[in-house]
Amino acid sequence: MAKTQGIGGFEKLLAIKVIHPTYSEDEQFVTMLVEEAKLSVLLNHNNVVQTFDLGCTDDTYFIAMELVEGA
Repeated sequence: MAKTQGIGGFEKLLAIKVIHPTYSEDEQFVTMLVEEAKLSVLLNHNNVVQTFDLGCTDDTYFIAMELVEGA
């Protein structure tokens, strides 16, 4: 879980999906994560969480997504 912050005290909690370090060097697995992010950002439905970011920090690939409480 992470928190994004903006001006005027704006805050939003995010869910962070990461690839296990074992798979970070597997190009096919990384490609699957990237394709998942590309597809999910195109979807707009109440039953599908929003995708906000895709990135890699310190060899850890991640997708930042809308946090759904209780899920």
